[in-house]
Amino acid sequence: ALIAELKPLRCVDSCVAMATMFEIKHAERIINEAVADGDESSEKKFKVVFVDMGHTSTSVALVQYIVDENNGVSSRVLSSVGKKDLGARNIDDALYNDVVSTLQSKHKVTVTPASKVGSRVLRQCNKAKEILSTIGETSIVLENLPGDVDARISLSQSTLEESSKDVAAELKSLFDTLFNEA
Repeated sequence: ALIAELKPLRCVDSCVAMATMFEIKHAERIINEAVADGDESSEKKFKVVFVDMGHTSTSVALVQYIVDENNGVSSRVLSSVGKKDLGARNIDDALYNDVVSTLQSKHKVTVTPASKVGSRVLRQCNKAKEILSTIGETSIVLENLPGDVDARISLSQSTLEESSKDVAAELKSLFDTLFNEA
């Protein structure tokens, strides 16, 4: 950095990075949508919640943007919380458990998580989750299951919501913590 005559910046956490990126890309929107707080100052404020859900972890941040009288924008992270064991993988696992119980009850096939069949079912559940995020229904086709069983399991968005209601409850508690800390 010094050779290129660039001034090195300090390391920032992901919440500050998200807030800064949003500020850069959407400054005009922040200026247009910010509202006066009702106090004597001429500052206007705009709050945004950022959610970063990865495969294994989730972080959420509440950021306040302040617009001064010259339309200068600054940001401040009001609160940020994360959970290292809550991610998209949990939704896959919930759907997997639902599909495995359906296989057990309808087709009398026992699936263990670490087996080849278990890995195939988990991959199909991951694909189904991605499809269900855009359309209302899909199905999983599992061929050559133990006992020469071929199974077709229909899934819908409501099935996905129902199977992952525990994940949604954990996410809601993360938001409750976020807003209570702000």
